[in-house]
Amino acid sequence: MNMFISMKKITLTLCSILLLSAMALSQNKINRDSIFKKKFEAKIYTKKPAQAVFAEAGGNSIIWSLNYDRRFNNRLDGFGFRAGVGYFPLGGSNLLTVPLGINYLIGDKGHFAEIGTNISIINSSNKNKSFPIESKFGQLDFTLDKVRMVYGFALGYRYQKPDIKGFHFRAGVEPILGDRIDGKLVFAITGHLSVGYSF
Repeated sequence: MNMFISMKKITLTLCSILLLSAMALSQNKINRDSIFKKKFEAKIYTKKPAQAVFAEAGGNSIIWSLNYDRRFNNRLDGFGFRAGVGYFPLGGSNLLTVPLGINYLIGDKGHFAEIGTNISIINSSNKNKSFPIESKFGQLDFTLDKVRMVYGFALGYRYQKPDIKGFHFRAGVEPILGDRIDGKLVFAITGHLSVGYSF
């Protein structure tokens, strides 16, 4: 009888030890997961979609433009869009550009690889209506008064601070496709450089 009681006590003690150990391990895992989640969320997840305003030189802006960029979800990475406007003289024409695009960011800690597809709506207006002065960007021709489309595919690097607000930087290359003087589509390779503010 005493042996049975002793075995029962030993079994209960072992079960208690195992239960307490399991609870301690579980709590430890929850704490580790919580710490990891906080660190990870500080780098990638945000309370609202990451946004930025920036000035861009080159790329599908052709010369330059002012732009707004926003993620679709509450993250620093993933899919987003951009939209902008630019106005500048080129040769004998004045160009009004509206660059639009969809982009995708891969990375963390504020450093991202950026890929995107862009389209620019460009309205060219030649200053000399009687004898239009040539207006070219590489092989792309903007001499005649016309609204045209220029298409691009962007590859580059983006820095956007993990804590959302602060300095914003982009740089990369962009093949663009547009009209030649004879109306044929041609490629031009251009780079883009952007500085701005993210929030």
